[in-house]
Amino acid sequence: MEPTEAEWAYLAGIIDGEGSIVLSHRGARSSNSYECCVSVVNTDFNLIDWINGTFGCHIYLDERGSNPNSNRYGHKPIHRAAWHGKEDIYRILSGVLPYLIIKHEVAEVLITFASTPIWEKEVRIAIKNKLSEVKQNG
Repeated sequence: MEPTEAEWAYLAGIIDGEGSIVLSHRGARSSNSYECCVSVVNTDFNLIDWINGTFGCHIYLDERGSNPNSNRYGHKPIHRAAWHGKEDIYRILSGVLPYLIIKHEVAEVLITFASTPIWEKEVRIAIKNKLSEVKQNG
């Protein structure tokens, strides 16, 4: 079942407030390999579970709070919903784009990147530079 307009809007608010939209190099800096990631981090698993049930995502758990050798010792576990890969990035960011406020421009740039073929290296580098500029000024 497709998410409703209200669910897309709610996810947009969560991404604006608790999420991150990232494009980073994979491997050597000279390579043309990048990793796109949209993620939401929260200590309340119910939120992450709702996101997964409504939109589908990868779920990660950080339990360093239970490790006495960790700088997070004594903290609640952290749950992360994440989307990787061009298809998932395009689907999620296209769905939330009309409702994003804070991260709207960053999402637009990453949607462009996700729809640019891998062999267009110069275009991808220009988009990566634009994303860095947007994040620096935002």
